[in-house]
Amino acid sequence: MLINTNRLLFLAGMLTTLAYWPGLLGPFFFDDLHNLTENQTLVNLDLTEADSWRTAAYSSTAGMFYRPLSMITFAVNLSFAGEFTPFSLKATNLAFHLLTAFCVYFFCNLVLRSPALACSRLCGSDRKFIAILAAAIWALHPLHVSTVLYAVQRMAQLSTLGVLAGLIVFLRYRLKWAESGCTGGELLATALWLIIIAVMAVLSKENGAILIWLIPLLELTLFKGQWGSKSYRSLEVSAGLVFLAPLVVITIALLVEPASIGAEFGGREFTLDERLLTQSRILWQYLGWLSWPDIRNMGFHHDDIILSSGLLSPITTMGSLIAWLCAIVAAWLFRHRSPMFLFGLLFYLVSHSIESSFLPLEMVFEHRNYLPSVGVIIAFSFSFWVFFKRLTPERVGFVALLLTLGLFALCSMRSMVWSDFQSLAYFNVQNHPNSPRANFVFGQVLSAESNALYAAAPESDQSKVGIISARTHFVRTHELSPRDFAPLVMLHQIDGQFFPELPERKNWLPRLLDVAKSRPLQASDRASLDALVDYSLNGPGADDIEQVDRLLEVLLRRYPSGSSLVLMRYELLGSIGEDSERRRVELLSSYLKQFPHSVAVQLAAAQHRHASNMGEAYIQLGEGLKQDKKRRYLSFLKGTFE
Repeated sequence: MLINTNRLLFLAGMLTTLAYWPGLLGPFFFDDLHNLTENQTLVNLDLTEADSWRTAAYSSTAGMFYRPLSMITFAVNLSFAGEFTPFSLKATNLAFHLLTAFCVYFFCNLVLRSPALACSRLCGSDRKFIAILAAAIWALHPLHVSTVLYAVQRMAQLSTLGVLAGLIVFLRYRLKWAESGCTGGELLATALWLIIIAVMAVLSKENGAILIWLIPLLELTLFKGQWGSKSYRSLEVSAGLVFLAPLVVITIALLVEPASIGAEFGGREFTLDERLLTQSRILWQYLGWLSWPDIRNMGFHHDDIILSSGLLSPITTMGSLIAWLCAIVAAWLFRHRSPMFLFGLLFYLVSHSIESSFLPLEMVFEHRNYLPSVGVIIAFSFSFWVFFKRLTPERVGFVALLLTLGLFALCSMRSMVWSDFQSLAYFNVQNHPNSPRANFVFGQVLSAESNALYAAAPESDQSKVGIISARTHFVRTHELSPRDFAPLVMLHQIDGQFFPELPERKNWLPRLLDVAKSRPLQASDRASLDALVDYSLNGPGADDIEQVDRLLEVLLRRYPSGSSLVLMRYELLGSIGEDSERRRVELLSSYLKQFPHSVAVQLAAAQHRHASNMGEAYIQLGEGLKQDKKRRYLSFLKGTFE
């Protein structure tokens, strides 16, 4: 039986590799550029300098702790490949995916040995086959394609890997303690290991902290207070209280300080209440994708989901909340007869508790299911195997094989879509025609292709058709999301370059200025503003440079600490008027009087003074270096001194 188990694990791994292989040849996507290929600190890694490795580890701008463990793995990729290539990064992601799938196998095997499932009377071979089935379903589920083939989502992979490793360590020891108890030294050693693993998970991505909440969940749902071959009611109650403690703290915080938490949503186009209500529906949507993996409903962009502005708007909000309440109550009432139902449900909800609750994050991302899906799939695999083993024991393996092959086919098809940016953009807009971002990205693809054709043959009809098609998608984006900066910037550029005679051409910048007076500034807006400044400094956009300057001035009044806005305006002022030099100096000086801790502006000021006064430039560089505790701007400093 051991040989068969190993062969099945190997077969599952081979199927997963084959399914993902087409996608390994695909390009970089979206945030891969900002975080990896355009990250100069990382790209300029000096393999011989320890400080360069440390700087690379803290070169991410994401998260509270900058996710250094994940960034180190990208640096290792770079050191082996010599440069960032999509294949090397995605192949490494696939390796981590396979390793995590094996952790799912071991985790499931341990879960099935727990006291709560003793009544199911599973033999050793049944446990192994259920664990293999769970690992295969998880590894081949098409919902995870957007995690594995999106290079930067290695952060989500590594945090999941860390959480599962911690849960495996806990279960291995806890199963032993359930039979024979433990010494104080063994308990302390286990706690230390779990702390170390939790820290590593958090340094990969902050939601690795969920490991601390999942441990009492396992205690509550799987062990029933059993310790040293005896059952202790006090231990079971204690586990329940520890499990409920984070939920109580969060609830109290939401009731006592709703304004403070809600204030964090100042940079979003939705409120705290809208996010919480909408997430109740989205969590059911995630479960739907896991239960019925229709790849037509999947995609990179899900901003077409309607916000819940109240319990009855839309009506499905109330239905979702009632359904969650009923599911939790039913799972608790039937916890003795169906412990896997309670385990799977709570594992899913707790694993989603950080990214799908009160934090001001984007509404929907598929990669958020990478860890939560583990509990759901283990519960499903157990129920599937037990049901078919009783119904038709001689065919249960065959049915499991058919299920696995079906997921293999779906995963392969979705992987092929992710093998090409154009195909991904096309399928996203086809499957989500009301998604502003899907329309915008497809417009970008068409625009890039048309610009290349136009450069080669300006009179080509094909390039003109492509530009018109791209413009249509940008107009559609603006209709769907009229307060978004990106479509307005692209329409301003396209009309200025290709359709200067259109009366609408003069409307885009005034609309952008109106939006800038009230829209919360987001990361995507800054990227659009960068593109607008570049366009204004080159080509047809130069005629509107003063309007763009007024736009930046409006934004700086609303966001006076915005260093990126200051640097954009500094660049723009170099081309406005005869006194541009004086205005640039005043801009930097005024900003640094208010916000002297801005390293980026300190270094920009040093670079500005470099040509006229070397001594002042070095003093300014020193000020910047004092503020740059993590040496995030080390490559810039080296370039300046060179």
